[in-house]
Amino acid sequence: MPKVEYQRLVDVPSGKFEAALEAVLRGISGRIKPWDDFALHLAISDIGLPDVGYITVPIKLNCAREIDASGQFQMTLHIEAQKNRASFPLFDGHCGVSVLNASRCNFWLGGGYTVPLKSFG
Repeated sequence: MPKVEYQRLVDVPSGKFEAALEAVLRGISGRIKPWDDFALHLAISDIGLPDVGYITVPIKLNCAREIDASGQFQMTLHIEAQKNRASFPLFDGHCGVSVLNASRCNFWLGGGYTVPLKSFG
């Protein structure tokens, strides 16, 4: 299973970032405006083809808030295509926020995805 790992330093207090992150993810998950038509976009050049545009995949997101063993905020994520699910990768993972100081935090995302079309991914 291919893995995804991403981190980004954010110059925002962790509490504010956690609240915004959870609101966006719950909005996407619940198809609540302005997130009701959210889709992932992939440049066609990212899959080794000529750069002629984007692939847009409307997604279904399931998420749940958790507190990890160290007391840090995180959310479990399951992402799949809304339609033709067998044609697109499925992602299972977590994202979260680590406190660095009073005005800075670290956003992280990690997990794995299954690739139904073995030549892509």
